[in-house]
Amino acid sequence: MALARAIPERGSFPASCPHCRQPMDLLHSAWCGCAASHPSKICPSCWKCACSHFDYENLLCWEDPPAELRRYGFERFFVPYAGRHVRR
Repeated sequence: MALARAIPERGSFPASCPHCRQPMDLLHSAWCGCAASHPSKICPSCWKCACSHFDYENLLCWEDPPAELRRYGFERFFVPYAGRHVRR
């Protein structure tokens, strides 16, 4: 899996890792290099990307991203990111 660099001048968007449930920032976390239909972010705690989550291909687990995420390249929002750390 190739790691892309996060862009530090961006704001923040708190979320939870869908694997380990640790807090992560979706804007500062690196994109994965998986060949999935849509790349995901890499958790800085467990180093897993959401692409390997068992629900990643489940269409019911996706919704339109908030405007802040759309500005930074998110075409879809993976609902398991929305834990107690995410703001709406």
